[in-house]
Amino acid sequence: MHQFAALGKMTGGRALDYPEIDAAALRKILETVKTDGLSQYVVGFVPPSASGTPKEHKLEIRLMSKSGRALEGGKRRATY
Repeated sequence: MHQFAALGKMTGGRALDYPEIDAAALRKILETVKTDGLSQYVVGFVPPSASGTPKEHKLEIRLMSKSGRALEGGKRRATY
């Protein structure tokens, strides 16, 4: 389980270990998944159509928290 916990931490997820799953534990797990899902955003980007040779562009998302909670942004490279 320690390897799975480490994998969760490395990928931005988490690991949960319950000795048994009963209705109360399942409800807690599902509420956590729901809360996490509702607090995430997906950002899309479509470059303008251009003629010519594709080249690499650096894209960056910066977020600012109104509540003071930790937020994660990201940098990506895209070729278009």
